Amino acid sequence: MAKIGKPFLMPPDIEIKILKYILNMQDLGLSLTVSQVRLLAFKAVKAAGINHKFNWESQMALWY
Repeated sequence: MAKIGKPFLMPPDIEIKILKYILNMQDLGLSLTVSQVRLLAFKAVKAAGINHKFNWESQMALWY
């Protein structure tokens, strides 16, 4: 069955890298805030050269 709605922005490999980083930081006792994760997602997409509609002013992924 085809996906309904907007296509995913990040490829699964980038999402997995972000998840592993978040979990690693948590294991070190340094849990990330929502704002930090949004910034991390923005930087990861930008570094990968993916066209996105994230907020360039705040440099954060969108919050839904």
